[in-house]
Amino acid sequence: IFNSVRDSLALSVVVALGAAGSVTAQPGRLDGGGTVFNFSQPCIDGGWSGSPEAFSVRYHPPGVGNNGPHESISFIHNGHAVGFALYDGSFSSAYQNVDHGMMFSRPWFVAADSPDAAELRVIAMYPAVVTEATTSPVRIRGQIRHFAGIRWCRVNFDVIVQTRP
Repeated sequence: IFNSVRDSLALSVVVALGAAGSVTAQPGRLDGGGTVFNFSQPCIDGGWSGSPEAFSVRYHPPGVGNNGPHESISFIHNGHAVGFALYDGSFSSAYQNVDHGMMFSRPWFVAADSPDAAELRVIAMYPAVVTEATTSPVRIRGQIRHFAGIRWCRVNFDVIVQTRP
């Protein structure tokens, strides 16, 4: 039983962005894995070890499948999930506030318009544009500030995702 509407919404966001699902191909979804690393001191103070962490990754590019103008990326690890979504536009090289849903000991959600919003930027992506026809692996490197709901926790990520056949 959830204590608030926010917790219910957070669970919905986490499920939509990254919880385990079908192993069959789904239009607009790329699956893979990668590493979250370079944890800043606030991350370590917040309970992260500071060592690189391997994650399963799910990426939904904008304009592909049923994604509409939405773009999201989720990281799943040891029964935990952290998802980030931009609902109008694409990730860019500038930090952008994003909706941030998490499932750790309980669901958690921070809206993009909150003072505690996570900020995400993509440093490099190859290929730079993902379309319905993209079948090659896609490498995405970026940074996240306020990761996992921890103020000023900054991490880097490096992931490779691809569509399922």
